Amino acid sequence: MQIRTWSLLVFLGLAGSFSAAESAIAPLAAQAYTSRVNITLERQPNESFQTLTRRAETVARAAAQRSFDNDILVTQAAIVVTGEHIGLSAPILTLEVSRENWKNYPNAQRWSTYYPNSKALLRIDDPTPVAATPQAGERPEPTLGTGVIQSTLRWSTRDDLDLAVTDPSGQTVFYQNKKVASGGALDVDSNAGCQNTITNPVENVFWPDTGAPPGNYVVKVNLYQRCATRTGPIPFRLRLLVQGRTQELTGNVDDTNKTASFPLNLTAGGAAPGQTPANPGNNTPSGTGNPRQRPTSGTTNRNSPTNTPQSQISL
Repeated sequence: MQIRTWSLLVFLGLAGSFSAAESAIAPLAAQAYTSRVNITLERQPNESFQTLTRRAETVARAAAQRSFDNDILVTQAAIVVTGEHIGLSAPILTLEVSRENWKNYPNAQRWSTYYPNSKALLRIDDPTPVAATPQAGERPEPTLGTGVIQSTLRWSTRDDLDLAVTDPSGQTVFYQNKKVASGGALDVDSNAGCQNTITNPVENVFWPDTGAPPGNYVVKVNLYQRCATRTGPIPFRLRLLVQGRTQELTGNVDDTNKTASFPLNLTAGGAAPGQTPANPGNNTPSGTGNPRQRPTSGTTNRNSPTNTPQSQISL
């Protein structure tokens, strides 16, 4: 009887030993977890809060991707990006996303919560935008007069070019005669006498909306004086607005051909700008015909622009 009892005890003891050994050898069950990452960004000199936020999105996205790539047990990523400025700190954003959602849409903005009040907490004053400054030698273009007729001359050198327009009665608007009886006026004159020269000069002659006499006009561009260049042609652009129709012309003046002439016609009963003339006649809408008509050349001087009409331009 004692032998049986001992055998039973031995058997039970061995069984207990085997059970303990099996428990020690069995691996622990793998458990999914959330990867939590805290990141601090120092504000860079003159960095705006918006730019700081974009940087926070970039580092948060990289941290989330790294969390999922480095450990297959990570099922959720929680990234907190904190900004620092002058010893102050405040959260910029928190990105929380599951592995499945990130796989389908790996976009930091989609899964982030933002803290716009942190701009004030960090005492970030965004830099004041600096207005674009004109290039050296340039000046903002003034407001130009317009109306039934407008002739605008532009060129890109410091030389002195002159714009002159002669009306059907023979009166000429130019720098020494800035207004004529028919209503024409020169309101902008640039680089006159090579004084206070600029590299984006403009000159403008116009007849107001109150009207202009019908008939033949002649627009002239004259090289009065070289102020910067010594030789070679000086290109220019001429914009003609007549009865609401616009034509862009180009040409050159130089020491041999100092004047380029552009005759045009204003029809009787012409409409106000933007309307169709009452009797179009031979008028050609802008953009048709020959929009780059070659200017004709002649000679003139600044004190008395001469009339040398060439082929007619009808707008």
